[in-house]
Amino acid sequence: MSVVNFPAPVPQIWVCSCGCSTFSLRADGEAECAACENIIDAGSGGWFPAIKEGPERDPAADPPVNDVQGNGSVDFARQRIQQVSQGDDVAALLVVRACGTIHAWGSFETAEQREWIMRKLDQAKGLFPDFEGEE
Repeated sequence: MSVVNFPAPVPQIWVCSCGCSTFSLRADGEAECAACENIIDAGSGGWFPAIKEGPERDPAADPPVNDVQGNGSVDFARQRIQQVSQGDDVAALLVVRACGTIHAWGSFETAEQREWIMRKLDQAKGLFPDFEGEE
């Protein structure tokens, strides 16, 4: 009897036809694209090799955050950020330009609300990748 070793499968991710790889899983068992809000089916995207693993989520953190991945496209990431910033429930906006200028706005009336926004900004730092050798 011979044993055949198969190579390990290449990790893959599903990417919507709009280019987004972030989905909300609904209670009815369907997946909804975070960018275009389409319900995912076999004809609305495809499998692509996963580029790299992201950081582990801090189990003590507030409810999960939505990370916008550009999937290699700066235009897609900018479009998605612009889209999600249009909602009436937006509590803060932050833009950092390549020249170093910062534009910030926050909707808060109390110290507690300001602290909540500051905690969210701390969580957002975790969405940016670390570089090798960096602590």
